[in-house]
Amino acid sequence: MKYLVSVKDTLTTEEMGKLKHTNAFPLEQPLNEDGSKADLVRQKPLQLYEPIDTMRNLALPVLDWGEGKWKPGSDEGESMSMGRGLC
Repeated sequence: MKYLVSVKDTLTTEEMGKLKHTNAFPLEQPLNEDGSKADLVRQKPLQLYEPIDTMRNLALPVLDWGEGKWKPGSDEGESMSMGRGLC
């Protein structure tokens, strides 16, 4: 995500359009029963919501943000805007 934010101003309209329709963003998933990580699933940015408890409690598909804390005011959070800003 940091990489996309760093290059977003250099992407053409066509490249941004392609990114909107590319399954490139990881879906947050619960661990398997044995505690192992589930297989990686990628989705289009418009299919994912912010990785916050409110969205999780509604059982909506959320972006897998990894170990770091989601900060909506960060460059990444504002650019992503859950697929609406970056893409």
